[in-house]
Amino acid sequence: MRIRSAVSSMIAVAAIVAGTFDARLAFAQDAAEDDPWSIAPGDPKSFTRAGAFVGLGFNWQVPGFQPPYRDQNYGNSWGLNARGGYRFYDWLAAEAIVEYADDFGPRRPGTTADNLSMLSTTVNGKLILPLDRFQPYLESGFGFLRVDDGDGFGREDRNVGFAGRIGAGIDLYVTRHISVFVDNAFTMAAGDASDLYFFSLSGGARWNF
Repeated sequence: MRIRSAVSSMIAVAAIVAGTFDARLAFAQDAAEDDPWSIAPGDPKSFTRAGAFVGLGFNWQVPGFQPPYRDQNYGNSWGLNARGGYRFYDWLAAEAIVEYADDFGPRRPGTTADNLSMLSTTVNGKLILPLDRFQPYLESGFGFLRVDDGDGFGREDRNVGFAGRIGAGIDLYVTRHISVFVDNAFTMAAGDASDLYFFSLSGGARWNF
């Protein structure tokens, strides 16, 4: 049930972000001739043209938990991610990322600690090296981390904290509209989730409008 709810939330966020940013494409096309930074978004063959994008993929998350959680020797977790954003120039984009980790389990013998699930939502700036189909990037941003200790994300006693994310990755364009991505990121949290840092290796596919 938690996985289905998380997947529905990620798809909804990606759709909303894509719809919002894609509305800027018409404006970008009209302004391209007067903008010295423009990368000719009207060129249908360009892999670096301005426009909105959405993507779905998987996560492999490794805990970087701080005490007292680190003492419980939590294991890794598989998860899902959704992302969407807008590319303004060949070298700059904004991207919202939602990451869900299904189950971090404590491995300390005899422990009574709870399994943990996490849902992070961040808005990131993305610096891109536009090398035709092959495009490495760096990104960093801020948002929120929600932690479920077994009672569900909807409960009022859930842990919610401010979060920062920093990462690097590669976009590889298969066609003008279809690309695949791989990235690695580190997320740090504050507030009620301040001890629950984690690394995430993500991969997936993206549609570029």
